[in-house]
Amino acid sequence: MSKPTIMVTGANGQLGYELVRELSLLGNVLPVDIEELDMTQPDKIVKFMRDYKPNIVVNSAGYTAVDTAEDKSDFAMQVNGIAPGIIATELKKSGGLMVHFSTDFAYDGNKTTPYNENDLVNPISIYAKSKVAGDNAILESGVKHLIFRTSWIYGARGRNFLLTMLNMCKERTELSVVNDQFSAPTWSRALASGVGLVLGQKQAYEPSASGIYHITGGGQASWYEFAVQIAKYYEFKTDHRVAIFPVSTGEYPMKATRPKYSVLDNSKLNNTFGVIMPEWKLSFNHVMQDMGYNNPAKGIFPKLK
Repeated sequence: MSKPTIMVTGANGQLGYELVRELSLLGNVLPVDIEELDMTQPDKIVKFMRDYKPNIVVNSAGYTAVDTAEDKSDFAMQVNGIAPGIIATELKKSGGLMVHFSTDFAYDGNKTTPYNENDLVNPISIYAKSKVAGDNAILESGVKHLIFRTSWIYGARGRNFLLTMLNMCKERTELSVVNDQFSAPTWSRALASGVGLVLGQKQAYEPSASGIYHITGGGQASWYEFAVQIAKYYEFKTDHRVAIFPVSTGEYPMKATRPKYSVLDNSKLNNTFGVIMPEWKLSFNHVMQDMGYNNPAKGIFPKLK
């Protein structure tokens, strides 16, 4: 039996890079980024799909500049809202599987307990609205699909909170970080591994499995709590102390409104596919040690085996 062709969009991004590595175990991976396919060009998307005929599309491409999206709503909607629907429509014709990444920002943040997949979405930013539009376009296409809502993705490459904070630690001795927004930091490699475990199961390709699934690091944190841990590792390695001060969202205004609480419940993922994501602190320690930072509090965040 021939291996499926798995098209990974956003292949050069922090998540796409990990997906290409992970999914190569399952099929013939076709890595695609903006150089190969402009997601704002519907006709080119259709042509690309018909030329290459992928069996599975794993769509990790997206416009993720949350604040800039407020001024570039049309662009954000093209990439996040319209393009996924075009891909899904083409896959529906061929009987393929659409795997798509959505966001915790789909929810408004008014809950105080983790969101599950049955909770109503209520996006409160242009970015979030464009992502929900993409989710809906996939659902409306009728394609077999797995939509993974995740949160606060970070890793050792790309653009993310971890790398931004490490760079700021080099330049400053004091930083103020928001302490009233909560979600779950999610390591890009752990996320790709979790998706790989799902796609390695036969049931993932059954129409009955189609749906929305939450997949994030375990536990929760505020941006401030995440930043404090990053600064501890940085100080331990460099002897350069950076004081992290908590501030409220109101004291650190940004153009786009964020949900204050967007922790996601991964139970459906576990119950359906038996996939349990590692606690975010375990993953974080693993990433930092891989980057050459020793654990400043040995025993608190044990390294993943």
